[in-house]
Amino acid sequence: MTIYDVFTGESALGNPCGVVVLDEWLSDNALLQWARKIAQPVTSFVIESNGEFHIRWFSLEREISLCGHGSLGAGAAILIKYALNEITFKSQYGGYGEHT
Repeated sequence: MTIYDVFTGESALGNPCGVVVLDEWLSDNALLQWARKIAQPVTSFVIESNGEFHIRWFSLEREISLCGHGSLGAGAAILIKYALNEITFKSQYGGYGEHT
């Protein structure tokens, strides 16, 4: 688990998001509990499956269908973790662009 401050180069001044990379999806309730424990405005959960990256976003209250700063934070985490130059996230709400 990592917390990213998006839209700034300084810690605690940007738009914070938690990022959790999972091996497999947990139940919706478990993801919501993790988001509440991390206590950021949004927590992005990502899994890698067959070379594709799937993402879900949770606020402290529920799953949300899209989060720009959550995607940027998750993109940074995945680019670093997998030493990639770009990625495309997929979600149950559709593809969500490339991050480089």
